[in-house]
Amino acid sequence: MSVLCIYYDYWKNKNLKNIYNKGVHFKSNPKNLDYLKMILKNKINDFEIVTIKNESGLNTIDFDKYDEIVLLYPDSIGLGWRNVENLLFKKTDEMKNICMINGRGRTIIFNKVNLFSLRVRRFLEKTLLAEIIFTLFFVVFTPVLLIRDLFNGK
Repeated sequence: MSVLCIYYDYWKNKNLKNIYNKGVHFKSNPKNLDYLKMILKNKINDFEIVTIKNESGLNTIDFDKYDEIVLLYPDSIGLGWRNVENLLFKKTDEMKNICMINGRGRTIIFNKVNLFSLRVRRFLEKTLLAEIIFTLFFVVFTPVLLIRDLFNGK
C-alpha cells in the first residue's frame, strides 16, 4: 500500500515580525517536519513525503498512484490549509482514503463534518474571537461584581 504524505508549512511564508502573526503562530505551536516524520513512523510503515510551498504544488502530484493520502498539519488544526484542502477536493475522487495527522499526533478523517469543525476552530483561532469575548465580559462584569461585593460588605 503506497501512502502519500503532504506537508505544507503555512508559517514559512508569513511575516512573524508582525505582532498579530507572531501571536497566532505562538498559540498554534506548530511542529517541524522532523517531528511529524517521527509521528508518522509510529503510525505508517511505508510512506512518501512531498513538501509543497503553496497550493499550486498539488498540481504536480499524481494522486491516482497512491492508495492513501495523509495531510501533515504542523499545528493542531491546520491553519492555512484551506486552499490546499479545497484543491484536494477537486483533484481526488470523493475524498478516497484521505486523513490528516496533526502536530499533536492525532489522526483525523478527511470528511466534510471534520473539515467544517476545523474551519470553525481556525476562524476562532485566527480572529481571536474567544479571547475578545472573554476580555469584554471581564471588563464589563468585573466592576459590577466589585460594586456588589462592596455593598454586601465582602
